[in-house]
This record gives sequence, C-alpha cells and structure tokens, in this order.
Amino acid sequence: MGCGNTILVEYANNEPCELKSSDCIIYEDAIAYLSLSSGSTQTEVVQALLSSLMDARDRINSLEAFTPTTVDNLPTGEIGQVTSVTDALTPTYRTTVVGGGAEFTAVIFNGTNWICQ
Repeated sequence: MGCGNTILVEYANNEPCELKSSDCIIYEDAIAYLSLSSGSTQTEVVQALLSSLMDARDRINSLEAFTPTTVDNLPTGEIGQVTSVTDALTPTYRTTVVGGGAEFTAVIFNGTNWICQ
C-alpha cells in the first residue's frame, strides 16, 4: 500500500473507503505497530488499537507513578518508570539515588539504577 496518492481500501462491510495521505499513514502505522496484516479490516485495526490502549492504561495505572516511597522500597523498575522517594541523601541531578536522608525527589529508572531528577 503506497501513500503517495489517494488509495482505496475496504471496510469490514466491503464498502470502499478513500484514504488521503494522512489517513493512510495512520492506517499503515497502526497495522505495523499492532502486527496486523496489510489486509486487515478497519474493524480489526480499531479493535486492536482499543485493546492496545486499554493495555497501556492498565500498565500506567500499575506503575503507581509518583507514589512516594523510600529508597530501600523502590521496586524493580522498568526503563523510564518514574516515582519519588522521601529519604534521598543529598540528591544530585542524574546520579543514582542514595537513601538515608530526608530529601524528597523524583527518580527515574534507567534500566540499571534509579536516577535523581
């Protein structure tokens, strides 16, 4: 499917749908992101997108971002996960957080350590 020109695709009810370039890009990106086949119907794309959004919402809710904790109680993080600690010892921007102090600071997990922000 090329996006240089207006293209025709079919919805689930087999009615043709004319897509302009921006629509085409969104359609192709969604298919690639969701690992769908290029012959996927609009209904399949929308259902997969909704499922992906609900999964993302659940994942975000489970991260408990910015729920204050102590350094010793920081979870095993996922890259990019953000939270905050209440007992940082002299937090310095972009250094590994150390507990035992009384400073409140945001931290982000870089894949190895929790880093002060």
